[in-house]
Amino acid sequence: PRSGATCTTKSDGGTARVPILVSDPTGKTMRNTQTDADGAYRVAGLTPGTYNVMRMDFQMSFGSDATLADFTNDIRYETVQIAADEEKEVDLGSLPDGVVVHGVVRPAAGGEILAMVTMVPVRGSAGMKFAYTDEDGAFEIENVVPGDYTLSAIPMDEGMAAGAQPTSSVVQPLHVTSAPRQRHDIELPGGTLNLIVVDARDGKAVDGVRVVLERTDANRPSIPLMESFGWRVGEVYTDDQGKATFRHLPDGTYTAVAGGKNMLGMGAGGWAVSRVHDIAVQS
Repeated sequence: PRSGATCTTKSDGGTARVPILVSDPTGKTMRNTQTDADGAYRVAGLTPGTYNVMRMDFQMSFGSDATLADFTNDIRYETVQIAADEEKEVDLGSLPDGVVVHGVVRPAAGGEILAMVTMVPVRGSAGMKFAYTDEDGAFEIENVVPGDYTLSAIPMDEGMAAGAQPTSSVVQPLHVTSAPRQRHDIELPGGTLNLIVVDARDGKAVDGVRVVLERTDANRPSIPLMESFGWRVGEVYTDDQGKATFRHLPDGTYTAVAGGKNMLGMGAGGWAVSRVHDIAVQS
């Protein structure tokens, strides 16, 4: 008997030969298929868990002035939870015309900061949306399909270490209505957490160690996407003095996880994973 499956009856109104990728959040389990002559597809034999179901026929811009938004704004996918012996339908068909979402990103302490604003649909296959703020902190995202999203703002400052996976401590639910133009401002909290990673044998600082920050307090928003990733809100690597810093944190309790490698295989090897729980941070 199958332990899990996901399927759809139609994709894009019945378009044939559309590539489909099904993967778990870690990328360790990946299945490829394509739609048949009727636009249907089916992926069986999945173990229970969370999966991203993605259309792989999106377009990407490779121009010299291309940004992350140019690479990802056409990506269509849906995240689903599959239980044992469950079969779900994921429809990645055509979308209606969208609306404009705009606003301003500002640090609570004042000043300007470059940030990447992301919108990830909670359900359905509306597609991810990205935009960068300008010199005044303003952003604008076009053709957003009305519905529920997870909104985040990733500061692109010195805290965004090379090789780190984009993460944000500012994560909030957002409902987009059918109004043609909607404003949603984002304030970056002021909490800062400084950590140092040392060798337990001699107390010497260790550089290049991957450090992940997870939010654990009960006051965090209820967001399925964040829960599927263990509520990870930051990832950095220690410098040559073993130091790591997380900025723009809201009030909350956190767990710091040092050691291990990310999905790209980055992070100093040979170190056991160490956790420090119940770190209270105030914004």
